[in-house]
Amino acid sequence: MSNALKREKRDVRPAPAISFCEKYSASQTFMALFRKGMELIEETSEYLEGDGRGEARALNDSTALTYSTESMRLTTRLMQLASWLVVYRGIAEGKLTPEDVEAKRAKIKFNAVPCPEQIENYSALPYQLRKLIERSAELYDQITTLDGHLLNAGFDVETPRQNPLSAQMAELETAFGVGRQ
Repeated sequence: MSNALKREKRDVRPAPAISFCEKYSASQTFMALFRKGMELIEETSEYLEGDGRGEARALNDSTALTYSTESMRLTTRLMQLASWLVVYRGIAEGKLTPEDVEAKRAKIKFNAVPCPEQIENYSALPYQLRKLIERSAELYDQITTLDGHLLNAGFDVETPRQNPLSAQMAELETAFGVGRQ
């Protein structure tokens, strides 16, 4: 018998696959996205509670109405994103089961974000508010795209691929009686 056939039979069982949701939520990429989102939320809050109040008071009535509407949309959008980020962080920390995630995720409603050119008086809004709106829209697009991929991937663990040589190895073992005791 050849040395190759005399060697001990190796355990060729593939390791169990890890779901994409679990792997992604535990990644450095996700944690960077999480930090980016939370920093934007904090920055927006500070602006709306600070400089934004003074800037809003200086606007004419029509633009002040747009400011009010857009700041509420911005806050709502960021709260949706925060909810999403916290749900997926819960996966990484092992605090949520797949069922918990599905239930919590179903409560998050993503709506279309209007383009700046669709917002009346957009160019009259304070610069800092416009930048926050634009950054939140970019993050929103990034997360909603990612969310679609994660929803498709789910928690279903893929069936591990078999070693393409497994069938041939089994035939050789049978033919030469290798691996039988």
